[in-house]
Amino acid sequence: MASMVNSTTSPNLPTIIVSNIQESTNSTNSVFAVDDDCDHIKSELKKQYKYLNLKGFIISGVLATAVVIVVFTLCCVAVVQIATNRFQADRRKAEQMAVQAQLSIEKQIESSFVANAIIGQVITELNYNITKDRANQLFQRVSKLFPDLKRFQIAPNNIISFVYPLEGNEGLIGTNKSAQANQVSSIQRAIANRKMTLAGPLLSVLNQVILLGQYPIFYPAIFSKDNDIRLSSSFKGYSDNNGGLWGFVTSTYGFKELFDSIDLPTILDGYQYQFYDYDNKFIFIQSKKTENGTVDYESTFNKTVAPITRAITKNITIFDATWSISLIPIGGWAVDPIFYLEVVVVFVLNISLFFSVLFTVQKLYVHYYRKNEYELIQNKLEQKVAERTKELEKNHQELQLLLERVSIEEQRTRKIVNSINDILITVKQNGNIAHCNTSFYKLFHFNESDMLKGIVTISKVIPSLEEDLNNLFKDVTNKILQSKQQNSSLKKEIDTVITYPSKHVIAFSKHGKEIPVLINFNFCTLYVNDLFKLPKGSRKRISFETISKTKMFEKELVCIVTLHVDASILQSMQQQQHNQQVDEGNSSERMEFYEMFSNLQKRKEFKEFCIKERNEENVCFLEDIELYKSLTNTNERVTMQNEVFDKYLGQDSIKQLNVSKEVFETQLIKIAKGLGELELFDELEKAVIDNMLYDVFKRWLQVQQKKEMELFL
Repeated sequence: MASMVNSTTSPNLPTIIVSNIQESTNSTNSVFAVDDDCDHIKSELKKQYKYLNLKGFIISGVLATAVVIVVFTLCCVAVVQIATNRFQADRRKAEQMAVQAQLSIEKQIESSFVANAIIGQVITELNYNITKDRANQLFQRVSKLFPDLKRFQIAPNNIISFVYPLEGNEGLIGTNKSAQANQVSSIQRAIANRKMTLAGPLLSVLNQVILLGQYPIFYPAIFSKDNDIRLSSSFKGYSDNNGGLWGFVTSTYGFKELFDSIDLPTILDGYQYQFYDYDNKFIFIQSKKTENGTVDYESTFNKTVAPITRAITKNITIFDATWSISLIPIGGWAVDPIFYLEVVVVFVLNISLFFSVLFTVQKLYVHYYRKNEYELIQNKLEQKVAERTKELEKNHQELQLLLERVSIEEQRTRKIVNSINDILITVKQNGNIAHCNTSFYKLFHFNESDMLKGIVTISKVIPSLEEDLNNLFKDVTNKILQSKQQNSSLKKEIDTVITYPSKHVIAFSKHGKEIPVLINFNFCTLYVNDLFKLPKGSRKRISFETISKTKMFEKELVCIVTLHVDASILQSMQQQQHNQQVDEGNSSERMEFYEMFSNLQKRKEFKEFCIKERNEENVCFLEDIELYKSLTNTNERVTMQNEVFDKYLGQDSIKQLNVSKEVFETQLIKIAKGLGELELFDELEKAVIDNMLYDVFKRWLQVQQKKEMELFL
């Protein structure tokens, strides 16, 4: 039959921590509260500066408009100037093309019509006696030197007597050149000036534009024009022709051959052009687009052609003829597309500038007039913050004292619970073991790692108890519900303990060994949730900031199971534990290690050896733990605890400890949920020392012995 016992126990430790952290948080938040005076000041300022923003926008709008007008004007001038420079550069380029075409045409025509002078010189050397055979030989040789010339003629006394090539030109033999109307003017100029003249441009019977080079041949002058002295007696027989005209040498040059020889389409690629004859006052050749998109040229004889406007014009002077070449880019002097982009950029820039100046000036205006008021509010707030800071410091000191008391009380309670021989187990309703004392680990051979992994349950330790325990939980739940109906105080749930009679059962250790025990059941509601339980695989410590922002504990119905073990079993267990402690404490290696570590000089030498061996993290850890234990203030130990955790156990630790995975995981959780206890690192410290004894410390001893032997010898 169960009995109900009311007990007044000491306050639960988690409850104390929660309540005081909440008080500290409330005090901290109150530092930044604005009192009624500050609210009154803010309301007055709001009324006073009701139209401040509107005034600021008006002033900043006027200033922004003025700035944009100036900047926009400068930008427009710059864009127009850039476009003008770009246009001038295009015209200079077109002018260079025109000059190149002009020079190429002049040079090519003058060099080609040298053939006429060569033929005339040969006729003179033959004493003006030219035969058909000699003429043909002369024509053939000259045509090889000047392949661009299409036809040659020799016309003594203006009568065409020799033609090359003769085929297709037989009708020209015997023709009087003076009778050809399109050549009369050039013949007269040649006779008058006694120089080469050009006839043309002309349209041939093949509908091609050609030039005729008219080279006059004169008899030598027997008498000087200045006196009657005879110059030479070798010209006897020419007295009747003293300086008179002998005839003409004429050659034909087609513009097609001319343009092909200087590659004019390539020179004027991308340009539209026209050739104009000043003597005849008409355009005789202009460019045209072909079907494949390229630019060619065509004859404009017998056509009415409008001259190109806004063109670059260069005069071409050859002998006594003067033409002009006019050209513009195909499509005219178009505006570069980048000009429109520049215009868009100018508009976007000025719009952005307008709004930037608008909002900047408005903010400066408002800030200027509110600066003093903000300073007034700031002084008020600083005064209140100073008052709250003093209050917070007082609360903080009280919290520190309470934390010291809690830490000492918690250590004392743990030592008492762990020092008794009986086994205490806290079991949840799902059968998991939430807490247990040290005697449980020693007798049943489980460890904290097994507890963290959740493999230790009451059904595994005491299988026969599972069904009974479930029934007892149901019974206790019903009793608590009845108690609530009678008394609504929630404190009843914490202070009420329900006890059930003892019972003999068989328990099983981790390795399956049977252990007869006498168990007692005590049910109560406690704060048993593990606030500091880390997620699986996590290496992050729990901070006080996290605690203050979290629902830390929840009440839960648990069963406190007390296991009484036979005295003989306890005595055997204690004897084994004593023998193990004696063996560990009396080992020569361990004694030497403690002696070395207490000697600062030897410790320094050992640390230098570990650094060479790249194993210095263990020595650094032991030194930090020594410093940790020397701290008397709990808050300082908590700070040091967090530093040690981050340095040696955290996820991004720079010096992670070299210990077994089982020890690491077990101690990781234990240290993460610690609150500055003095013995918090004891087990990990022992594991680190054990690891060093038979590894780096053993090698160091061998090195020291070797040095001593060398000194001795």
